[in-house]
Amino acid sequence: MSKFKTWWTNLWMDPYTKYLSQATDHVDLEQRLRTLQRKGIWI
Repeated sequence: MSKFKTWWTNLWMDPYTKYLSQATDHVDLEQRLRTLQRKGIWI
């Protein structure tokens, strides 16, 4: 059941949220946020 829930949640995520959710740790998340901000995408 948890695989279905994960799939359903990922289905409705926008691409930027999905990209951020794939971060492995806090440092990786911050780097991904900075990358998006440099591209002009503010979340």
